[in-house]
Amino acid sequence: MGGVVTYTSQSNQIACVYVPDLLFQLSRRELPKDFQLPIALVDRSDNHAIIMAVDRHAAKRGIFPGLSYANAIGLCPDLHATYPHPHRVSQVHKRLTNLLGLFSPAVEPVAELFGAYYLDVNGMTRLEPDLSDWGLRLQDTLLEKENLKTAVVIGFTRFGTRTAVSAISGVVLFQTPKNELDAAFATPLKKLGLPMKPLKELEKLKIRTVGDLEAFPDWEVRSRFAEPMFELVRKAKERDSAVRGTSFPEPYTAQAEFDYTESDAERLIAVILTLFEPLLERMKTHAQGVSTIHLRLMRDDGGVSREKLQTAKPTLTMTTLTDLLRLRLHAIELNEGVTKLAIHLIPGALPDPQLNLLPALAKTGQIIFKANRAIARIEAEFGTGAVFRAKCRKSHLPEDSFGWECFDELRHSTPTQPASTAMMRRFLDSPRRISMPPQTSQQRIFGPYSISGFWWRENSVQRNDYFVETLSGNAQWIFYDRLSRQWYAQGFVQ
Repeated sequence: MGGVVTYTSQSNQIACVYVPDLLFQLSRRELPKDFQLPIALVDRSDNHAIIMAVDRHAAKRGIFPGLSYANAIGLCPDLHATYPHPHRVSQVHKRLTNLLGLFSPAVEPVAELFGAYYLDVNGMTRLEPDLSDWGLRLQDTLLEKENLKTAVVIGFTRFGTRTAVSAISGVVLFQTPKNELDAAFATPLKKLGLPMKPLKELEKLKIRTVGDLEAFPDWEVRSRFAEPMFELVRKAKERDSAVRGTSFPEPYTAQAEFDYTESDAERLIAVILTLFEPLLERMKTHAQGVSTIHLRLMRDDGGVSREKLQTAKPTLTMTTLTDLLRLRLHAIELNEGVTKLAIHLIPGALPDPQLNLLPALAKTGQIIFKANRAIARIEAEFGTGAVFRAKCRKSHLPEDSFGWECFDELRHSTPTQPASTAMMRRFLDSPRRISMPPQTSQQRIFGPYSISGFWWRENSVQRNDYFVETLSGNAQWIFYDRLSRQWYAQGFVQ
């Protein structure tokens, strides 16, 4: 395991500084010191919020990342949710970058691990004979200036230091590249902030560490698991130690103020696109694209409208951004007129063209991209949380065997081939009362299939289900409610 990487004793050195649970540490500053309620971070400030991270108190109550806030409140009524506003997070990144710049000539945020930064330490042993002391002083400075606890790893590669720092505390100085690689491969996957669903799948296969995952072939990891898993394996084979950024980029924000009230959507779009141009040029220099647009419109009546638009994937294409803006601004009321507007763009890494070399995966990626673009267009016109999908759940009552959940992104799936052709059940929005179905020689009736339950609630269930075959070959799905002694149409089967 790990034999694919070869190191030399003259490898360059690099440090990785990590502020674990950065958003939690920031959120707790605003709470009383004796605050003990469970805390969850959410991705938006509305009813369709999704849990991004939880503290240990929330985890003990069964709350986990990926759960909707509405469901989380049902499990934990005293859950305290906090939404880290992007502009506030950008300000914190800027302060941290400036502080870290006092200890290194080059600082680069780690894209794969939020709250982590690469620092260039090449040649620093002439000034700092013991880099462990350097790391301790860096820790003390961040604790004193920002009241943030940090971990520091000093090693030889971007992959090794970034992976190892997520599982350690204090300051660690690797003496050899092999020590660094062993520590990186021993890091548990659950420490790296990877998606929960593939982690559970890997757990079933007893793949728990980075080394376990690295033993899989690249193509198998990408075809069976999520994209972040493939990226992790791909970067494990690199020996890169360069620090590419010298500072965290300034927030991508801009604003415009009108001498008159503006209520025409097309003119507002023209102003916004003018503000976009210099911001997109800056993103281009950092190999970034727009992943989210936060738009704030100050109205003439003193009110404020806040809109959030998400792209299918990070992009610099003006046509795509214009399309989303047009869909959203034409869908909201602008009768009061806008006196001032502000935009804040959230960047994301532009797709790596090397990831699409496999034709089959590239074709699948294009299909998923087009689907995500369609979802982004729908949400731009009808608002965030306008797209739902059915999700199976355990229930012996057919209409309760699935529910609807909000989602805004499709991901690669691994469907299984069914053993036989399955029938499709189509539900009516609600059961429709009907008269007793006539019995003729041209019909076949299958049933009864008795269903009963929910005796603990006021409206218990006691019914007989039937399927009446029609001349077209389909079947009408009906049932007889034994409590109300009425017949109802439930749907159709094809």
